[in-house]
Amino acid sequence: MIKGINKQMVVLRLENNRLYDSACFVLRSDVKQKKQEEKDMLAEANRILAEMDIKRPRGGTRGRFRRFLWSVALLVIGVIIGFCVAFFV
Repeated sequence: MIKGINKQMVVLRLENNRLYDSACFVLRSDVKQKKQEEKDMLAEANRILAEMDIKRPRGGTRGRFRRFLWSVALLVIGVIIGFCVAFFV
């Protein structure tokens, strides 16, 4: 049994974010949430979220097309090298 745990949490509802609906931040126990500090906490939470390096999910049509072009280019290079080796060796 755990006794004496008292944590406060800030839940940030995110709008216009394609990956997350909300973010939850647990405040340290020595921090008391006051009205004048609320803007500071929200600004810090937004800064942390903006600092996260969220990469674009793979698998879009643009990524598939690039992989296809690279595959074709490597195939052509392989065929050219094969012909060069077959005819000049």
